[in-house]
Amino acid sequence: MKPRFKLDNWSVGMGRSNPFRAPECCKVVLQGQIREAKNLSEDHDRFEWYERHIAEGSQVTIGTIVNVSGRVIETKNSIYVLGVVDPKYRKWLKENNIPFNRYNPIKS
Repeated sequence: MKPRFKLDNWSVGMGRSNPFRAPECCKVVLQGQIREAKNLSEDHDRFEWYERHIAEGSQVTIGTIVNVSGRVIETKNSIYVLGVVDPKYRKWLKENNIPFNRYNPIKS
């Protein structure tokens, strides 16, 4: 199994590593703060690497999402459980008339 993290103050944005790339060609990324890291894996070496490099409260950007199930987001190497949404992101959604489903907030 993969290491599992709770992600608080999360938001969705555009991954724009190349400023010359058209917005519609950019990947959607998830970003937020790591909370409550849990080792659900038997691969203790991998989890120890995460503990050394991703501290509690670290801001992370998650690029390639492989699976979404409600508020559980899976990437190639980790699982993230969505906690509290970033209030600024929530406000932006509201101002732009974008519906927010708190049970299924990320569309894959």
